Amino acid sequence: NPALHAASYAYGRWINDVLVFGVGQPSIDWATVSDWANLCDDNGWTISGTIFEPGDSWANLKLICEAGGAKPGFTGGVLTFTYSASRVSLDTITIDDLAEGDIDKPSCRSYAQRYNIGIPRYVSEAHKWEMVQSDPIEVSSYITADGEEKPLEVSLSLVNDKDQAAQLTAYRVHDSREIEGF
Repeated sequence: NPALHAASYAYGRWINDVLVFGVGQPSIDWATVSDWANLCDDNGWTISGTIFEPGDSWANLKLICEAGGAKPGFTGGVLTFTYSASRVSLDTITIDDLAEGDIDKPSCRSYAQRYNIGIPRYVSEAHKWEMVQSDPIEVSSYITADGEEKPLEVSLSLVNDKDQAAQLTAYRVHDSREIEGF
């Protein structure tokens, strides 16, 4: 489970009060880790591969998080994780719900930051554990709106399942279209 590996690596492995592996972060948002771990289990997402220590522990943590569609970050000194998941909108806020006066709202990402095709790359057991490219994930409505194909290659070095790589790549394409500024 990528979420559990990420939390374990973030906390670190300690021997006689000496950090021997991982980040060594004592404050972790365990509620978010639990929710994210349940999502990974529901999706059947796993993690497989090698990270190297000593090295850049933060980069290693980000690689581990990628296998579960997440990014690490801090809120108030506590390590938390933002993960991709389908969410249901409970309500729509309209102009009538806002206060009077000028309205300042976040904008969409720039044209250069939006993609409409994702090309997953993952580690394949059938190809002697080499990184291989899978079938592109195309979102036809985005291609039509953009008027051209805009591919994004997504390398997932700790994923060895073709379907998981496709799902994570689809999230990255959709996330590239999200509003910024929140």
